[in-house]
Amino acid sequence: MENAGNFFVQGAQSAGEVLNRSRSVQSYQILVKLSGSLSGKVKAEQEYAQQRYGQPGFLGISPELVLARFEAKEEMEETLLRWLHRIVGQQEAFNILFNNYGSMPGYPLYLRVQDPAPFRALTEGLRVIDGLLKNNDCKTIQIFHHPRLAITSQIDKRQEMEIMLDFSGRSFREEMAVEEVLLVKTASAHSGAGIVCRLMLSPMGLKRTESISPTA
Repeated sequence: MENAGNFFVQGAQSAGEVLNRSRSVQSYQILVKLSGSLSGKVKAEQEYAQQRYGQPGFLGISPELVLARFEAKEEMEETLLRWLHRIVGQQEAFNILFNNYGSMPGYPLYLRVQDPAPFRALTEGLRVIDGLLKNNDCKTIQIFHHPRLAITSQIDKRQEMEIMLDFSGRSFREEMAVEEVLLVKTASAHSGAGIVCRLMLSPMGLKRTESISPTA
């Protein structure tokens, strides 16, 4: 019985350690939020589709461009913020153009970014974070070099062709200045979602250069 008791105590301790580890790991996204006026125009397109086709997937999806997703331990957040401020601050603010609609697996309907090159320069800089994550036994960062603005999370297969034909004939052409990105902590069983920090790019015409050291 003594051995059985020790077994259950050890099992409880192991379970507690796993739970503590899961609580300490947080999920993050690095993303670009649309400006108020542009966000309103995108939401108007979503409302049009929902009212015409009764598709719930068009509602409740936030107009945003996701640049990266990763998981990190809570105690890493201060270091991550310091690195991200340097990485993003080295990139110059830029303009993007949303030019009509597209569709592909994982993105049933999205707004196209006509030239994703400025995003590629920004997301390449985020690769530095991967070394920090790996050194702390965290998963590899997921980076999106060509972000797409999702209009819906899903489309009923029975209406897919009709909706695609409809939006292929609709026009959407809007420009936006990207001057900041957001570090957002996504909701989990142990914490709510929310903005952790706003990361400012350098003003247009003023690009800073600063080395990023793993010991910084």
